[in-house]
Amino acid sequence: MANENARKTLPGWLLLVASVAVMLAVTMRARRPSPDSGGSLGQHPSIGKAAQDFELEFPPGTKTSLSKLRGKAILLNFWASWCEPCMEEMPSLAKLEKELAGKPFLLLALNADDEKPGVHGITAGQGVPQNLIYDFARTSLNTYEVDSIPLSVLIDRKGIIREVFLGPRDWTDAATLGAIRAAID
Repeated sequence: MANENARKTLPGWLLLVASVAVMLAVTMRARRPSPDSGGSLGQHPSIGKAAQDFELEFPPGTKTSLSKLRGKAILLNFWASWCEPCMEEMPSLAKLEKELAGKPFLLLALNADDEKPGVHGITAGQGVPQNLIYDFARTSLNTYEVDSIPLSVLIDRKGIIREVFLGPRDWTDAATLGAIRAAID
């Protein structure tokens, strides 16, 4: 009898699981950058809009806000220490910082972990960007629609979002570097 009941409910469960899988596939396809976009989410709804302000704290305790950094192009890179693709792109982000040293550009690597600096032995200068930000308004994760990481938001010197990049990349390749230089100029 129990086996017969299990057979009756199995098709219902399979239908539910299949429906959820289809919804996830459609959602992920909608968020995936096109192959010719260089990983840019050119259709992202925030592109062309003013960057939303939020509070953050530079180690060792200097508090500021995104709006106070206006006048520099800013790359917000949302990452986490448990995210393998995030960690793989860290050396490339550090190279980007060196490439643009002396320019009005600031890279903010915003850690989405709940843990504080040093927990995973990650410190600036070890193949990672200088500005590892652990203390920031977590509401910015929602504001910038961070639903997968790594996700990076390029903001121009006037505070307008110019690009949104999903996934890891070589931050010094010609196309990506060109987009960043355009935000600086």
